Amino acid sequence: MGYKVFTAGEEALASDVNSLLMSQTVARFASAAARSAALTAPVLNQMSALDSKPGQSSYWNGSAWAIMAPVLLSFTESSVAQGGITQTPVDINGMTASPLTLVSSRIIEMSASVTFIKSGAEAAGVAFLRVQDAGLTVQQVGLQTLPANSQCMINVKRVVTLAAGTYTFKLMAYAEASTSFSVQPAAGRWMQITDLGPA
Repeated sequence: MGYKVFTAGEEALASDVNSLLMSQTVARFASAAARSAALTAPVLNQMSALDSKPGQSSYWNGSAWAIMAPVLLSFTESSVAQGGITQTPVDINGMTASPLTLVSSRIIEMSASVTFIKSGAEAAGVAFLRVQDAGLTVQQVGLQTLPANSQCMINVKRVVTLAAGTYTFKLMAYAEASTSFSVQPAAGRWMQITDLGPA
């Protein structure tokens, strides 16, 4: 394959159409099954797009269809109130993403942001925010000291390599000993999982 400039009146041979046009366009299919049925012998770096995966493009890596990166895999946000967070790690309400399945080893970026508050009646202390997958295969912790009657935003980010498998990412929070705090509902919170490419 390569690149060819056709001239007016030139015959478009089947070999030219198949190798120069069909294999070098982004072919669109309704689903992965439809793609497999139509492309029984894809060539290296051939591209495709699926109606079932809006906004994503894939390429043939020589043995499987791989997602072109970076791709936003998941974005979760919530503004549900939640108080009484103490030393025992708890899930932050509404901040568990739907399960994500990786078909091959990928480089994944996890990022999140949550605003915490402390009332005047609660002692000053350290708040911890943890982004993780449900099996604790990977996790990242951010922390911030909260004086009494205050609020602060904690941001966390980590880039990791994950093997093929299914992962459920979520946010958890906990406090150091002898203190407690709440999640600020008005400020909202979010968690984003991004595929940066093959490992």
